Amino acid sequence: MSDSQCPICFEGLEVRDVAPCFDCGWDPTELEHLAAGKHTYMEVLAFGIPIVVCNFCLVDFSSYDPAFFNLRPGARLA
Repeated sequence: MSDSQCPICFEGLEVRDVAPCFDCGWDPTELEHLAAGKHTYMEVLAFGIPIVVCNFCLVDFSSYDPAFFNLRPGARLA
């Protein structure tokens, strides 16, 4: 596997613009929101992992799957 392939599906990687949010930044609509100043962004320390989230995703943070942070099933994020 080369550095230009996805380690999961092995498809070629692409470079594209994203918004700063760790959760919703992939969505092209969020680039419009970023340009319009619709969100504020903050860096938070989530179980030892620094991530940047927008004000909208921060409100939803407690619904994240604990397994994403390598926590046991049912662990509370809030």
